[in-house]
Amino acid sequence: MTDQGIDSLVSFLEYAPDPAIVADDQDRIVIVNHSAESLFGYRRVELLGRPLHEVVPTLPTSRTGDTEAGLGESTTFVARHRDGHILRLSVAFRAVPLEHQRLTAAYFRPTVTDAAPTPAETLDRLPIAVARFDREQRLIFANVAAHGVFGAHPSRLLGRTPSEIGLPQSAAQAWSEAVQHAAQTGSPRRFGFSLELGGGTRWFAGSVLPEQRADGSLASVLVVTQDVTALHRTKAEFETAELRFRRLTEGSHDLISQHTPDGQFLFASKSAITLLQRSPESVVGLSLVELVHPEDRAVVATAIARASVGDAERLTTFRLLRPDESTLWCEMTAQGTTTSTGAPSITCITRDITERMRTEEILRTASRMEATATLAAGVAHDFNNLMTSILGNAELLLADPEFPDAPSRLTQVADSAKRGGALAQQLLAYARGGKYQTSAVSVNEIVTQALHLQKHAMPPRVQLEVDLDPASPAIDADPVQIGQVVTNLCINATEATPGVGRLTVRTRRVDLTDDDIRDRPGLRVGPAVMIQVSDTGTGIDPAALSKIFEPFFSTKFQGRGLGLAAAYGIVKNHRGYIGVESVLGKGTTFTAYFPAVASVPATVVPEAQPFPTGRETILLVDDDEAVLDITKTLLERLQYRVIIARDGVEAVEAARTHDGALHLCILDLGMPLAGGAEAYPFLRAARPDLRVMISSGYEMNEVVQSLLAAGADAFLQKPYRMSALARGVRQVLDGTAGNARIADH
Repeated sequence: MTDQGIDSLVSFLEYAPDPAIVADDQDRIVIVNHSAESLFGYRRVELLGRPLHEVVPTLPTSRTGDTEAGLGESTTFVARHRDGHILRLSVAFRAVPLEHQRLTAAYFRPTVTDAAPTPAETLDRLPIAVARFDREQRLIFANVAAHGVFGAHPSRLLGRTPSEIGLPQSAAQAWSEAVQHAAQTGSPRRFGFSLELGGGTRWFAGSVLPEQRADGSLASVLVVTQDVTALHRTKAEFETAELRFRRLTEGSHDLISQHTPDGQFLFASKSAITLLQRSPESVVGLSLVELVHPEDRAVVATAIARASVGDAERLTTFRLLRPDESTLWCEMTAQGTTTSTGAPSITCITRDITERMRTEEILRTASRMEATATLAAGVAHDFNNLMTSILGNAELLLADPEFPDAPSRLTQVADSAKRGGALAQQLLAYARGGKYQTSAVSVNEIVTQALHLQKHAMPPRVQLEVDLDPASPAIDADPVQIGQVVTNLCINATEATPGVGRLTVRTRRVDLTDDDIRDRPGLRVGPAVMIQVSDTGTGIDPAALSKIFEPFFSTKFQGRGLGLAAAYGIVKNHRGYIGVESVLGKGTTFTAYFPAVASVPATVVPEAQPFPTGRETILLVDDDEAVLDITKTLLERLQYRVIIARDGVEAVEAARTHDGALHLCILDLGMPLAGGAEAYPFLRAARPDLRVMISSGYEMNEVVQSLLAAGADAFLQKPYRMSALARGVRQVLDGTAGNARIADH
């Protein structure tokens, strides 16, 4: 296969437009061009060395006109592709004599045509320049495309060396050095040059291939050149853009970075030093997700994945975890891009928003404090009404135990106490501050509860209208936080209505479209819930509308400007959007949108059932004598045996010294000497099999959760009714409580 001209033939055929297969005198395939691979569906490594008629069994055996002078006549036949489909082809043969062997080239065409072109004709059809030089580096062949490189028809240049062809000095030198290197070393050589053609600069890339005889001596040198001006300009544009990009990033306080589609750093701006506490060079190859706080990695991974498929994530909020274990709150945008080489990439702009997050938390706290007076007015009103009912009925029954309507009066007392407990739950939830506890909640219920507390503080001059859409779906939200948004908007509307006016609060189910979200960042297409608060007040000057949600910005009737800023932060953190429209002298409308979720499960009211009872022994621990007395009485009515303790020390001592079984301990958290949290491990040590129910007037918090994680069986929040106490005790004793909160149905 090293005979004279074999490499040259390979080079020629590779650029031929027609599929071609060359076989030796024993019918073994020695050359397959790219077009033949595509035609028959085989890779050339699969064909080389195989008999030609094994690959193409239907190939005609007659090779009429098989001479060195040219191609033989075309013969039509039917063949099969590797996948089995039929190929209707014509074939023409040509003998290819070499020094030590005789080859036969078969040229195929998918349709019946005239005779296939000669190799020279084939080369003339190529858009790339092909030239051959002899051992003395003189031109012996060039195709038509070489005219565009040489500036003259190749036939006029035969016999000339590269330096004599007429190329400019720099190009001629590149040609001469490349041809000389290939001739002297016998090794291929790549080179490049530029020419001034048609009033502009054109860039070319060339490859020099030495052609050897069978004995290893040089026969000729083949030079193939191609116009790469477009590629050169594109590369230059990319390099210029990349340089401009890097210069711009150097002056930015934001971290500008480029990543692979799976998030690995390709580039990082100098801000990496301040944000990541790492040099830009050291992060290359690292994954962005690995530098994120573990709790936020899923959020960042999702943003990168969306950007990689063209879905840009507008704002992704997360925490960066730095080498010194400190964290930074950051906000990132991710956009699918390409590198200077055209490879897919993701460009991220990351901004440190730690101070902003702290400011927002301060504002939320300040806003909550500002709204406390309004909340207190509503709470005081409701508590006074409840206490009036409880005290009145209690005094009536104390004065006359035989009062004929005693059961009904007692029922009123119980109902008022229950409402008081629910009101206390709202106060506890309000005391959580900025901590969110989201779940699927009804917007209408949130609005109703917020307005119930708000209406007592509203001046009589402002008429309240409520328009709630019964079809409004649920949202994933913290009800207290959303209630604060409604409260703050109502306060703002009331203050903006100095005279007689109207305040309207409405909810609606909406289906957001692409047009709806275009100017409402943060929202997504799909079902949503709208909360709207409108007033007929003084309105807001158009120049002030753009600043209305800024901290401490205020107009004449808008207090200290904290409520709207806090409302904006809450809505944004719930993946929602809030906007404002206003007309001077006519009023203002605030509209908030929240993405909808599945409906809130309907509450099933269970049928009245007899209270479950038992015979076990219970250790009741509480420092409040009234709670001890009533709870002990209730448990004994349920047939349990009860032992009491007034603090954690007494409880541990009782557990150690009681002669007999102890099945359950109802353990209060807040007690003198030793509270429930302090006493719990000693109770477990004294009685390993003792079941424990945590009880507290506070809602479930970190302390309760830690005790449940440590093995406590359930949590029962005060105030509780006899039904909840009976059910909870029985569930804990039976082992069915599941380390959960006992609900008071």
